[in-house]
Amino acid sequence: MGKTLVVVAHHNNAENLKRWLHYKGTNPVLVVDTGSPPEMILPFMEDAENNLIVRTPYRGYDTGAYLWAYYNFRYDNYLFVQDSCYPRDADFVEQFANLMPKNGLGAVGWTGFDMNIWDSNEQRAAIEWMYGKEWPKLGIFGPIFYTSRISLDRLAARGLLPSPPLHKQHAQGMERAWAIAFHRAGMNVNFMVEEFAPRRETMAAGGYPAMTKMFAGRA
Repeated sequence: MGKTLVVVAHHNNAENLKRWLHYKGTNPVLVVDTGSPPEMILPFMEDAENNLIVRTPYRGYDTGAYLWAYYNFRYDNYLFVQDSCYPRDADFVEQFANLMPKNGLGAVGWTGFDMNIWDSNEQRAAIEWMYGKEWPKLGIFGPIFYTSRISLDRLAARGLLPSPPLHKQHAQGMERAWAIAFHRAGMNVNFMVEEFAPRRETMAAGGYPAMTKMFAGRA
């Protein structure tokens, strides 16, 4: 399986920030902050045990945090996670890794969604700007997924990496872009759970494998 880095994209979520920084697992955790106020981050930076927190020079939301980690930390594999989630199972990394294609190329999404689910026209416009208006008929995953370094290198070589988001609508559009990028590169995408528009109550209750998703409000 190789070495896996868990990359947590953080923005104004102090409660889950504490969970991740004190997580004691076999895989290192990198929390990448994308613009939280200093007073939210600094108290934690000396209390992070074996995990690491960094602040990016730009506010790139989830995709920006993932790209920053890929460019700056070389690992065999990456598990990209939003700060709204935390581990439910001790072997959460292995649950993702076990679903990777045997050739090591591709990705494993936590949950699958219908390609036609859009929160706004701005999100759809962001995808069309990056990939055009023709998309493969496939399920897409949210911004929580596992992949390999060689897969990301292939996306980069073919100019398929999603771009760092410029605003919230663009960021949410880029969440969908990852699945399209893997398929455009001819790599398989597997899903831990396949659902269309999963219920918030189910996810918040920890009803999904490996992770629990919190829907707490934030600034």
